[in-house]
Amino acid sequence: MPSAFVEVLGCVSVFPVEEGQRHQLDSNEPFRINRMTGDLSLPHARVSRKHARLESIKGIWCAIDESSTNGTLVNGRNANPPIPLQQGDIIDIAGVLLLRFGTPPPRNATMENAIADEPADEGRWRVWQDWLLEQNDPVGQWMNARERTMTERAASLGPLAKGFKGRELSCTWNRLGFVSHLTMQFHSLGDLPNALWLLRHLDDVPAARFITSLTLELLPIALRDQTPPAVTLIEALAVAALPRSLRHLHLAGHLPTTPGPGFRSMTERPPPKQIDAALAHLRRSSPYLETTERSLITWQVAPAQ
Repeated sequence: MPSAFVEVLGCVSVFPVEEGQRHQLDSNEPFRINRMTGDLSLPHARVSRKHARLESIKGIWCAIDESSTNGTLVNGRNANPPIPLQQGDIIDIAGVLLLRFGTPPPRNATMENAIADEPADEGRWRVWQDWLLEQNDPVGQWMNARERTMTERAASLGPLAKGFKGRELSCTWNRLGFVSHLTMQFHSLGDLPNALWLLRHLDDVPAARFITSLTLELLPIALRDQTPPAVTLIEALAVAALPRSLRHLHLAGHLPTTPGPGFRSMTERPPPKQIDAALAHLRRSSPYLETTERSLITWQVAPAQ
């Protein structure tokens, strides 16, 4: 059975649920959405203790309302009895959470690897585009578009849309509507929505699937963390899965010119062995990566106290 997911379209602000987040569905286990428990917890008075579940029944994903007080709707229809889900269906949980049901788009590893090997070869892009159009994949149509608004660009980034609209992400786009350079600015890994998701699943965002350059910029406020942010970031990179097309990776960490209490320890780089291990891991998924340890992290050194 093909894999499936639900993507958050919108949620009331009191929850730690970010627009664009994706939740993978397991055909062997129901995906439960409840007030305090389950795979997605929504602590709101309108959400029932047992509210809804998404379940694969005879190979078909269905939305099922668990006799909740405020209901579960699929495209405006009550999901009691269960409603089979189709690509793009909108699931409304008690007027509190909006989810979109989806299935992963078709992938062609041979064509995608050919682009990643030579990102400047437009002929390889066109071969892939023709294949996408044959599959009725909207990405192929996106490549044909002449003009793309900022809203459309944000939508193409999927789970990264909120950070892009909030100017925490900046992008350089190629002529076909794909990101060639991506810069992330964040205070800590937890402050930028989906930051850890990005490092593990950037290849899953079609518009960013063939980036050649990635900059991760730590801002001074990050230095309030107990663990030096560069160390935290290296730990995250040690399990990252970045695109095969990546050529350059730059981590920039800026220390304040007037350090306050506790800033002295933040001037230290991660241990060289830790950096080496992270780079070795990254080169397995990004074999063309040209970054070296020396250029990996650039610190503006704080004045001695």
